Formats: sequence, C-alpha cells, structure tokens
Amino acid sequence: MTTLTASRSAVRLDDAEPITLCGEEAHSMLASIDGVLELLEKPSETSENTFNAFCLLCLVRGQLEGVMRSGGDRQAFTPA
Repeated sequence: MTTLTASRSAVRLDDAEPITLCGEEAHSMLASIDGVLELLEKPSETSENTFNAFCLLCLVRGQLEGVMRSGGDRQAFTPA
C-alpha cells in the first residue's frame, strides 16, 4: 500500500498539517483529476483562465503521480 503525505494550507504548504492518503485514495484522486481535465480540455482552447486552470491541474496531477511512483516519500512532493 502506498501512503502519500503532503502539507495543506491556503498560503504555504511547507508549514501546515500533513495530509495522508492511502494508495486507493490517491488513485481515486487521480481519476477525479482526469475527469476535471477532460471537462476543461475543450473550453481551455478559447479561455485563458480555463487554460491556466487546465495547466495547473496537469502539474498537480504530475506531482501526485511522481509521489505515487516514489512510494509515497514525502521528499518527492514539491508544491506547485
């Protein structure tokens, strides 16, 4: 089982309370992100704000995948 640990805060992620996700939750989160990306893909072609959100969410998804590949090592998570 993969356990992911990250920090959560509206302003700074480096000094907040940790978030822990098990592998199942992480896969569910990836599936949710994929669904949102699918919804944003077409509108992002005509809206700069939607494009920015699409790009940011792609980065977040990539970071989550990286943490999952590394086995949940906290050091592998670098907030965007």
